Amino acid sequence: MAKNIKPVMMGQPPYGYQRVGKGDEARLVIDDHQIQIVKDIFTWYLYGDGVNGPMSLRAIGNKLDKLESPPVYKKRTSKCWHMTKIRRILENEV
Repeated sequence: MAKNIKPVMMGQPPYGYQRVGKGDEARLVIDDHQIQIVKDIFTWYLYGDGVNGPMSLRAIGNKLDKLESPPVYKKRTSKCWHMTKIRRILENEV
């Protein structure tokens, strides 16, 4: 029976988190700026932005693009939000 359960951290950490440490000492910590965007994405998807009701992935991406808060893809900053990135954030259990 495993005594210490830790997540396997390979590749890029989920949006909203950063990896701190290396090897067995690695852990995920919340990125304060990105986690607010994650919260906004969930709020807009479920409830809307106060003007519109629940928003589509495309509408969320357009709103994020207008806020000039570019996403990070594989350690590079992208020019715009893609619906697949937003969907991954919504589906990620972390």
